[in-house]
Amino acid sequence: MTDRPSRILVPVARPEEAEPLLRLAVALLGRRPGRVIALGVVEVPDSQAYSQAAARARELRRQLQAVCATIPDAGRVEVRSTVRVSRRAWQAIRRVAIQEQVDLVVLGWAGNVFGTTLAAIVRNPPTDLAILRGNLFGRPIKRLLLAARGGPQAELAFRWAAALAEALELDVTVLNVRPRQQTLQERARAAHVFSGVARLAGERPRVSVLTIQADDPEPVIVSEARTHDLLVLGAAAGAGEVADEPLGTIPERVARLVDIPTVIVRTREPLQVHFRELREPPTVLVEQWFAENTFHAREFSDVGDLVRLKRQQGLTISLVLPALNEAESIGAVIRTFREYLQEEVPLLDEILVVDSGSTDGTAEVARACGAEVYLDRAVRPDLGSFPGRGEALWKSLFVSRGDILVWVDAGIKNPHPKFVYGLVGPLLREPRLVYVKGYWRLPGGFEPGPAGWADTDPVTEVLVRPAINMLLPELSGFILPLSAEHAGRREALLEVPFLTGPAVELGLLIDIYSRYGLERVAQVDLEEKVERLKRTAAPARVAFAVLQGLLRRLASRRRLEILTTLSPSLKLPHYDPERLYLEVIEVEQHERPPVAAVLGRRSPGS
Repeated sequence: MTDRPSRILVPVARPEEAEPLLRLAVALLGRRPGRVIALGVVEVPDSQAYSQAAARARELRRQLQAVCATIPDAGRVEVRSTVRVSRRAWQAIRRVAIQEQVDLVVLGWAGNVFGTTLAAIVRNPPTDLAILRGNLFGRPIKRLLLAARGGPQAELAFRWAAALAEALELDVTVLNVRPRQQTLQERARAAHVFSGVARLAGERPRVSVLTIQADDPEPVIVSEARTHDLLVLGAAAGAGEVADEPLGTIPERVARLVDIPTVIVRTREPLQVHFRELREPPTVLVEQWFAENTFHAREFSDVGDLVRLKRQQGLTISLVLPALNEAESIGAVIRTFREYLQEEVPLLDEILVVDSGSTDGTAEVARACGAEVYLDRAVRPDLGSFPGRGEALWKSLFVSRGDILVWVDAGIKNPHPKFVYGLVGPLLREPRLVYVKGYWRLPGGFEPGPAGWADTDPVTEVLVRPAINMLLPELSGFILPLSAEHAGRREALLEVPFLTGPAVELGLLIDIYSRYGLERVAQVDLEEKVERLKRTAAPARVAFAVLQGLLRRLASRRRLEILTTLSPSLKLPHYDPERLYLEVIEVEQHERPPVAAVLGRRSPGS
């Protein structure tokens, strides 16, 4: 066993059969800290697009979360679930095992004959494997039999058997079957191979070693199993046996003959059979991401469970409300989040308002409602100040303390806890994720009609979505890339630059994706959002700034060769019966460096 906390992956074919496998994984970790991940896989037929599996993935996530909640309190062991979509389940299992850097994969035995998924994984395992046949917890277990001949499989089998014995307080018999007819050289070699297991066994008082001479080990193992309650075997397949019996002839036959639960272990050392991973085109990868990484706020409505996960992971959470003249709405927003997510359940550790120079009393209302209020230009004045929402987001990293930052629009007219727990939930349930975007519907619907998306942001639909599909297709699955509702892990947010203007959210999405990959970003449905009516910049001006930011990002990543200097001027035509002219507007959008770089030059406490 490694000194670091172990991670065990449990692929689940049917949620109703997951509990024994999860309990086995928890028992294998024993008293040490670790993580057990229940993996559900939605297999998508070749004739169907991945994105069509999004609803099934959501339902499977709900079922697995319910199963994980039934696992007895494991103390320092975290039990969580995740869902993937794939053409073949074994491909998803390998992918997650590598991504999560797991130490062991626990699989269920697929009937009397190994199924395609199990056989494919066993032939070329991404990590150590443990395959369970039977219900380990269906009856009392007192004695464990480990049939071991030696070598890496035997030592792995002994380590996991010892962990089970310690967790379940079992007596262990290590059975070593040796052929009757052996030369001195063969006997010495066999003793050397088994010496590692014998040494490990000698260090534990409740372990005995039984050596029996027999030319055929199968009947000996079956006979000894009758006096034990659990059997552990090491896989013994050779290169010529992988086609029909991927674990070896003897382990598979013995497992079928005994009437007690059986665990077969297999080391990660690859056999001489290799599977070629399918390379999917970008469009297919985006559809797969859409089905796997699109969540709904309802999945995280059990806020008490989110608080449990937050404490288990030792995290703190900050809510930041960037504000400019939001006195009319900010009081209700703060009261809603404070009442439900601080006082009723302690999900939020702090609520901050970063004000961009409001003149309507926004700061005073926010303080009266209990929020910490900061004026953006007063935060790190040595760094100067620029106008724009992006400046408030960047400055919030200097004054907030949470491991997770949530940014929500202060102008929401229908504030609801889902605008926070919906964004935080994926980060707590899926530690692989570093950044989550919210999307929502405006009143009147979200589905496109004959005339298009008339009820949503015209800048997104006319400019951003076509541009992303053409120039950054990897991000084309995001429904609202400009959404002001988003959340991320501090360590990720510190490492990326911030644009100060309207392109800040799009820039963050591109930069975090570029640094961490599509697999580690997600989006969540926050349902309907009602925005306070207020005077905003002309759509052309917003679109100009967004396009400016997008081109900067593309140029910096060598995705697009453009002019060395982008024009900062926007010409807006004005015409009426009396006059016709062009208004020239200088759209200046600055880029703030990663906060980590700033803090590297000046420590937070200096």
